[in-house]
Parts: sequence; structure tokens; C-alpha cells
Amino acid sequence: MKPLFYLSLLLLFIPSAASSHRVGVWCTNSYENGWQDSIYSEYERCDALVDDIGDTDTIQFYAPIDGAKSWIEETNDQWMTENGDLVWITTHGGYGYNDANLCMWDEDVYVHSTDMRLGDDSYGTSIFSMYSCETMNNDDGRRVLRWMNALEGGLRLLCGSINDLVDSYWTINDGVRYSNSLQATVPLAYAWRDAFVSNYTHEDLAVMACSTTFGDATWRLNNMRWKCPYFPLYVFNSPIFPRRRDGDCNSFVTYEFENVY
Repeated sequence: MKPLFYLSLLLLFIPSAASSHRVGVWCTNSYENGWQDSIYSEYERCDALVDDIGDTDTIQFYAPIDGAKSWIEETNDQWMTENGDLVWITTHGGYGYNDANLCMWDEDVYVHSTDMRLGDDSYGTSIFSMYSCETMNNDDGRRVLRWMNALEGGLRLLCGSINDLVDSYWTINDGVRYSNSLQATVPLAYAWRDAFVSNYTHEDLAVMACSTTFGDATWRLNNMRWKCPYFPLYVFNSPIFPRRRDGDCNSFVTYEFENVY
């Protein structure tokens, strides 16, 4: 009888298959004094994502990145970013020797990956998706070092691009494709890949997870889902995917999807 009792207790904590998750969106298409090139179709892409995923989930915030640096980094992330299960940010990105960076609207202001720690404040972000160039580049083999601090807060999945992303007519629907894949119970890692299928731009993408072992981090990448009506245990915030923080986030696994179009 003990296994049945354990299962009954576990079921009490499984999220409902139809439960509404929380979504946050940071977006911009221009920059103070033109310090970065405008991204002309960005608000169309963000609007479409919000309209689509908002039919089933709660839009916790949809905001410009003006003055948002401290709300994305650990300093004040509890007031905005950490209130979304899934947070999408779209802006220019890049990387240096020590960290990856996300451009803010404010002139010469960047969010630095080493100043981020997600998953341990407020509601706690689980999925951080960056529609930005080069944030997960690994040409120098230092990708994990750039992002380990952000993941060690308990972030379950990090999504980004290895190289440049193309802004074009064909990419306007990338946000909708992402939402559709999430709703279709595709594993989160592959939902990110599918967002860029059929946009004809040949993108190189990456997703990363951490856990106590290589096997568990890999299993998470293969199985965590946004929705899963036929088996709710596979929803990203169920008991079988506990947050891994600090010393329990010591094995990092990355999937790369190259030449996606």
C-alpha cells in the first residue's frame, strides 16, 4: 500500500493539465539616440506571441526595456522578471570573454549574464527565452561559465541563439510558432527550435539545463513541457522537475539546433 499512498500524495502537487501559467515579455524595436540598430518587426513579433499565448495563459507583464536592467538582473528581478514562469526577451545581444549581454534601450547599457540569477525570487522564472543574437555562442568554450550564475538560481531552461538572428518578414511569426509548439505539448527544448522552423533564415539555436547529473539534465531537456494534458507529471513545474540550485546545479547540458529553417 505504501507506493499507492506515495502516489496519492504526489498527485496532490501535480499541476492541472489545463492550468494557466504566467508569461512575461520584454520587447523593443528602437534604442536611445540610435545607439543600436532598430529591429523593425519586433513589436509585431511580440504582439503576436502575447495575443496567442494569452488565450490560455496569464500575461504577467508586457513591457519595454527602457530602464529595465535592474529588473532583469538579480538586483530587482523580483519585481518583474521573476514573476513569469516563462519570460521572453527580444533585443540585440552578444557575448564577451566573461559574460553574455543583452542590450537595453538606454544608451550603452547592457544586462550581463553574470549579474543574473533566475528562479529564486518572487514567483520564480522557469524558462528564459532570448530572441537575441549570439547570447549562447560557444566558439571559445565558455558558454557554461557565462550562464551558470543565472541557472544556479533554479532556472529550469535557458533558450537563445548561437549566432546572429535575422529580422525579416519571414520571422514575424516566430513568437506565434513558439506559442503553438508550447501549447502542442512539444518538449520545451524542441518548442524553441520549432519557433524558427519555416522562417527561411537558417538559424543556429541552443537550449541549456542543469541538474545534479548529466543524465537528469538531459532527461529534463527531453521531457519538460509547458502543457501536457495526457500526463501532467511532465509539466515543467511538476514534482519530478524540482528546481536545481547552487550545488545541485553542477551538470550543464546544452542542445544545439543548427541551420534551422
